[in-house]
Amino acid sequence: GLNVNLALIANGDAIALQGDHSLDREFGQMSDAAASAGLGLWASDACETDPSQMPDVSIVDYEYNPAGRDEEAMNGEWVAIRNHDDSSVDLSGWILRDESSQNRYVFPNGFNLNPGRETLVRVGCGDDTASELFWCADAPVWSNGGDTIILELTDGTIVAWERFEGDF
Repeated sequence: GLNVNLALIANGDAIALQGDHSLDREFGQMSDAAASAGLGLWASDACETDPSQMPDVSIVDYEYNPAGRDEEAMNGEWVAIRNHDDSSVDLSGWILRDESSQNRYVFPNGFNLNPGRETLVRVGCGDDTASELFWCADAPVWSNGGDTIILELTDGTIVAWERFEGDF
């Protein structure tokens, strides 16, 4: 009688994948609750990072469904990351990813986000600047039907996350 998937998600031991199934909403709510409570993989010390040393960096905005065909508007998909700290944060090797096991963007070596500043990570290709980075992914990353955006340290500690339900 136990739904093992739901139990794993509720304990923070798994990420709820967006999907078209009867428990999708319940899985999402349990995942949000586990993340908000800092359970399991959502814990600030899940990967032995000292929580007091966590930089104050967050996902402040995103666009997952640009106008037109996603494949033709890859740079229309983006995530905005902001540094709320009083000092620069070195994002070298940090990872921006979705809930799947395949889409990963690794921040370039030497990329520092200055205090109070934001950078956009665009899914398509282009030339990196201090305020705009380019993933150069082979295909659109963010699912229009719903997805989870995760920002993590090099050791896998989750710094920020945002789950959206999408347009379908």
